[in-house]
Parts: sequence; structure tokens; C-alpha cells
Amino acid sequence: MIILSFRRICLILFLIFVFQSVLAQAPDPDFTDKTALRERLYRQKSASFIESADYASTDLIYQQLNVTVDPASKSNFRFSLLFA
Repeated sequence: MIILSFRRICLILFLIFVFQSVLAQAPDPDFTDKTALRERLYRQKSASFIESADYASTDLIYQQLNVTVDPASKSNFRFSLLFA
């Protein structure tokens, strides 16, 4: 059984932290510029969307589906759609 002293544990942890910081990836200096460009292009794409005339003529607020099922009969199935 290996018994590590407090000094060895501290040394091992110190070396792990040093190697981790040395081998860590450097942050991208242009990250915010790239993100801003992607967001601007997405906004331009979504702002230039033109709705079809077929959809523009419909003013649909919500849809409601009412279903009535009779458990005694396997073939009795009624439903109605309500548009407001």
C-alpha cells in the first residue's frame, strides 16, 4: 500500500494544475466579432423573409380540436374543428 505524504499530494496537485494551464487552449481573440457577424447575417436573413400571399390572407388566431370517442363502439369516432 502506498502512503503519500501531505507534501507529495500537494506537489502532485501543483504539477497537475501547472500542466493543465500550460496545455490549455488559448481563447479566440476574434470570438465576439465572429459571433456578432453570425447574428447579423441571421437577422438579415430573417428580416428579408417575405410571406406568401396565400398565408397573408388568413388571420388565424388559434385552433381547437374537439374529439368524442364512444368506448362501447369501435367504429364510432366523431370530431369537429373550431376556428375562431
